[in-house]
Amino acid sequence: MDGAHTQECVAAAMKLSRPHYSNIETGRVMINYNHLQALAGFYGISVAELVADDGPQL
Repeated sequence: MDGAHTQECVAAAMKLSRPHYSNIETGRVMINYNHLQALAGFYGISVAELVADDGPQL
């Protein structure tokens, strides 16, 4: 995800308020599967790609 989209833009695409989306981003609110699907769709990727942990193993 390239960071080129504002919270307002992403929240609107997901049919959420910007404060609610911000709470999801900061971990104050857990994202549900429907919102995961909407977020993945916004970025044009699958839910699996969105939640994949491809980072280095510690």
